[in-house]
Amino acid sequence: MRCTLAGLLLTMAVPTPALAGGEPRLPRPEAVTPTAPAPLPAVGWQAITLSASNLLGSAVSRLRLYTVAPDELPVQVARGTLPAPGNPLLVLLADNRVGRQNLERLSVWYDPAGGLVQRCRVGFGRRDSRAKCYRYEARSLLRERRESAVTAAEVEAQPDWLHDGASSALTLARDWPVSSAGRLALPQAIPRTAGLVSPTLLLPLASAASLHAAGDRETYYVHTDHDFFRVVLEVSGHERIEVDYRRETAAGEQPVRGQVEALVIRLQVNPLGEPENGFELLGLRPPLTLLLDPATRLPLALRGDAPRLGPGEVRLEAARLSR
Repeated sequence: MRCTLAGLLLTMAVPTPALAGGEPRLPRPEAVTPTAPAPLPAVGWQAITLSASNLLGSAVSRLRLYTVAPDELPVQVARGTLPAPGNPLLVLLADNRVGRQNLERLSVWYDPAGGLVQRCRVGFGRRDSRAKCYRYEARSLLRERRESAVTAAEVEAQPDWLHDGASSALTLARDWPVSSAGRLALPQAIPRTAGLVSPTLLLPLASAASLHAAGDRETYYVHTDHDFFRVVLEVSGHERIEVDYRRETAAGEQPVRGQVEALVIRLQVNPLGEPENGFELLGLRPPLTLLLDPATRLPLALRGDAPRLGPGEVRLEAARLSR
């Protein structure tokens, strides 16, 4: 079972403050050498909703960001090390729905001083469900897969699901039987000073990066479920596009309509080794183009190739800024 709608897989997030308090804490490993706390990325937004639709159905994804202390990281993989004490973690939680029969919860913990710390993807389908969790160390990662016969309809029937979905998904999947586990070494092509990111993290990191004018670029090393990629984000110019989304404020929702001179950011994706499944971001495959609002740093749209459908686009539907 895989959460797809003809390839329009959107990996997004719904965070919940209850996550930090509702999960068991990691056991303290051997002493970790303290490092100076790294500043969190200045993303510019706290939450976004993106959507795509076609004749076969629709997909909606919601992402939210918040921060936690390292000792608030919930246990999902049995063993591993904590990030250096004092470094706050950026948490990305996603709520992804494809059609009516597939539901996915994605949880990512990111240390700005060293990259990914832990990532979990819990997918609920029409007939069964699977959880894949990863813990990241210096030059390797631990991976664990769990499976269950529970369905999307069954989990959505739980009273707290709509209010505490991401936390509920982690709690539920923690008790599923382990179907496989192991350790994977990082490719030698990844520099020792480089931290890994996940595909979905490219959205907030692009918003926070120094990408403002043609020629500006940033390089990231990305881990998907099976593969590693070197991804270069480069500004190629500007494009005037129509926008139509809702901006969430303390006073309520405000419609935002009109034209924006968006930054055009090309994603140059290069596999490190022979990829097993290829690279996807929001269900789209390369060639990928991100359109970013230069003022709000909101991702207005992502263009790419939708498997079996051809050229596709995911557009911003709602947003809440962090300032």
